[in-house]
Amino acid sequence: MATAPVVEESPSTHTGSIESWHALFKRYAAAKRKAQDYEATDYDPMRRAFMAQFPKWPSDLVSAAAEKWSREHGFDVVATRHDELVNAYAELGDELIKRPAPDEKAALWKFDFLFADFDENGFHTSNWSHEYCSQALVDIRRFLSAV
Repeated sequence: MATAPVVEESPSTHTGSIESWHALFKRYAAAKRKAQDYEATDYDPMRRAFMAQFPKWPSDLVSAAAEKWSREHGFDVVATRHDELVNAYAELGDELIKRPAPDEKAALWKFDFLFADFDENGFHTSNWSHEYCSQALVDIRRFLSAV
């Protein structure tokens, strides 16, 4: 039976500061809430109105009309702001994944984040590269090897 190789190169096996990891997690959670709130109050209603007008968009036949509607109703601005908010919390989440987990709770959050089938928006999330997951795998091995 083959076993998974132990990753000993670049990811850190040092835990780092519990306080700094949890402070970053709080920033991530706040940014995520802000993006979700904006999505619920601004983006989703505007997106539904847009999709009611242009259910087959994007097609070449309706794209000019869709772009005009988007500009006239402010959907382009709302969509841009939504993207900015989502990107802000995604960048913080990436930083959490790259940082060594300071404790078992942080390692478990990484495990759930990386290996859930779907996120809260219904997007499939299990296609992360090994490079992206490597620090989390080192963290999980570190905590489980103590068991």
